[in-house]
Amino acid sequence: ETPLSVNLYVNFAYDSADLTSDARITLDRLGAALRDGRLDGFSFMIAGHTDAKGAVEYNQSLSERRAEAVRRYLVAQFGIGADRLQAKGYGKSQLLDPARPEDGINRRVQVVNMTATSRR
Repeated sequence: ETPLSVNLYVNFAYDSADLTSDARITLDRLGAALRDGRLDGFSFMIAGHTDAKGAVEYNQSLSERRAEAVRRYLVAQFGIGADRLQAKGYGKSQLLDPARPEDGINRRVQVVNMTATSRR
């Protein structure tokens, strides 16, 4: 069984964990969805990922800061319970497209439902 998840393309300023206006638009949709009563009782992991440019340690730290920035935004702007959201960074360890390790498609935030699974 694997957790249900969705990849979101959340834009950040280059080499930064600062949310851009495009990122806020995406996160506003996510925040509205997470407030839906049908998701009460579910908890989620906000997983940050980077592309393969740069050092392992740097990308790990950057992915952690970005995941935490998303978590803080959802808590502050939508009142999502902090206990329902955890932030975790994966750096470049889980590329979405390993054939193109430096492609922007690998820079993403993944939202994983930690309380629901799907058989694959």
